[in-house]
Amino acid sequence: MHLIITDGGDRQGTYGSFYIFGPDGNCKESKSFYLGIGDHNHAEYLSLLVALKHARKLGIKVVMIFTDSETVEQQLLGLRPLYNPSLKRVRKLVKMELEKFTDWEIKKVDRTVIYSFLGH
Repeated sequence: MHLIITDGGDRQGTYGSFYIFGPDGNCKESKSFYLGIGDHNHAEYLSLLVALKHARKLGIKVVMIFTDSETVEQQLLGLRPLYNPSLKRVRKLVKMELEKFTDWEIKKVDRTVIYSFLGH
């Protein structure tokens, strides 16, 4: 199983970043990017979407996702409602991308884990 560590934020504009690790623990790809608009939750979802697209380009079929966003985790697992129409569109794109994987899991991890890898 490959591990995706992803994060998005909204300090002075929105941004995102991710790491993709192989089963051997080696980093397969990492990226940081400026998104520009939206709020924190948009940034979290868009960062995950970009990471998933990169994982698929690498031929990855099974992923474990680490995020510090309880909102994203709970909404993707269907445990928390989502009312924001524009955020629903982004979540739909993420779900469509997740359907292309053989299997996936998502886990909310402590912020310090995200910071130790992504630095923000």
